[in-house]
Amino acid sequence: MRKGWFIAGVISALLFAFVANTTDAQQPKQRAPGAVLTVPQTLTSSEEDRVLWERLFEITRRFEQNYHRKLTPKEIIEAMQRGLTSFDPHSSVMSAEAFRQMQEVTRGYFGGIGVEIRATAEGSLPRGILVIAPTEGSAGERAGLKAGDVIITIGSKSTATMKIEEVVGLLRGEVGQPVDFVVVRAGTQMPFRITREVIRPRHVRFELKPGGIGYIKISQFSETVPAQLKEAVASLVEQYKGPLAGFVFDFRDNPGGLLNVADEILDLVLDGTRYPSEDAAATVSLETRGARHVLMHARRGVDILKGAPLWVFVNGRSASASEIVAGVLKLHGRAIIVSPHDRTFGKGTVQTIIPLRVNGGAVRLTTSQYLIGSRGCERPVQGVGVTPDVRIMPERDDPPKRREELLERSIPSSDVDSTQCAHHFRVPEAHTALTDRMLEAMSVRRPLAQ
Repeated sequence: MRKGWFIAGVISALLFAFVANTTDAQQPKQRAPGAVLTVPQTLTSSEEDRVLWERLFEITRRFEQNYHRKLTPKEIIEAMQRGLTSFDPHSSVMSAEAFRQMQEVTRGYFGGIGVEIRATAEGSLPRGILVIAPTEGSAGERAGLKAGDVIITIGSKSTATMKIEEVVGLLRGEVGQPVDFVVVRAGTQMPFRITREVIRPRHVRFELKPGGIGYIKISQFSETVPAQLKEAVASLVEQYKGPLAGFVFDFRDNPGGLLNVADEILDLVLDGTRYPSEDAAATVSLETRGARHVLMHARRGVDILKGAPLWVFVNGRSASASEIVAGVLKLHGRAIIVSPHDRTFGKGTVQTIIPLRVNGGAVRLTTSQYLIGSRGCERPVQGVGVTPDVRIMPERDDPPKRREELLERSIPSSDVDSTQCAHHFRVPEAHTALTDRMLEAMSVRRPLAQ
């Protein structure tokens, strides 16, 4: 990590030196005799590396000196950042504001007014930000915000051309501080002043279905989800006045979240006492620069479901951490996977967020590919996803439009060999036999051809 910081710092310093000492004339200014660019030794391990670094610096100088308009150091650095993050579709450089918003999302709470928003549709009037719904019990709901309201100004700024990230940044902020904005409702402008408060989005929702089926919807894997999951299970058992016939975890449209949260959820569902060895209990391994090691295992699992049948609903938009949990539960014989599509999204890479010391923000780097299953039985998720055991009819005609392997510069799937797998787990037949009863309780059905 320290070397990475150092390299980035040296590059920036050298580029600023180039920009500061060059002219915007059409022809490059000649360097004084004997003025030779020297690449720091720490950046090179061979003569070939030194030549490549010098080439990079020269290309940068040529752009600065000869481009049709004057380029600022900021433009040059940002262009280089975009180039460095073009190796795969998930690496990026995050501004300080984007980094702050990402931290709030994964932490599970933030200072805000409690409202779900999106940009208004193209061509619709008024232009602005549409209120989808205020969060139940939030300051926004208490103040009278309603679904369909259009936020047209925040403070003195119009939202007509704002990106959604900018609007979120203005509505969120320090708890206890007010935010002023104007909405249009049925053609009438209405001013609001709402004091920000702590907003804790519920990423876990639950409902007792007929026949004693406990339904739990998990929309995202944030830090608060494990505690919310335990609360949901306890509440469902209390409502039913006894052990449930089974549970449904719904990960449909779940984009993922934190890897450590996926680990905690697996520990709440898998029984650590059933594994004969550490290798059998392995759940997730990381493949990094050709090396492979076990990252997570289920030896400390407690199974708060008490062995009850479990079905996990996914679809073609279930991605990343939701694929980890669903895939592991399938391979470990703990859950039956149910989906309207032939597989999940297929995002099987891990991104590490590294804060930047200069001007804030962070880099989001793809650092590993994860593999699921017991040691020696590992399977990739990248580009292949998780396949269902049971297919159901889709709720609407909305096949997923994207898959991981179709993204530009998507990382190839691991070629891990699991032909010598020595650990095999299967869902009990008694659980499988209850599937149709569960589908009826969920008001879904299998395709006619199945």
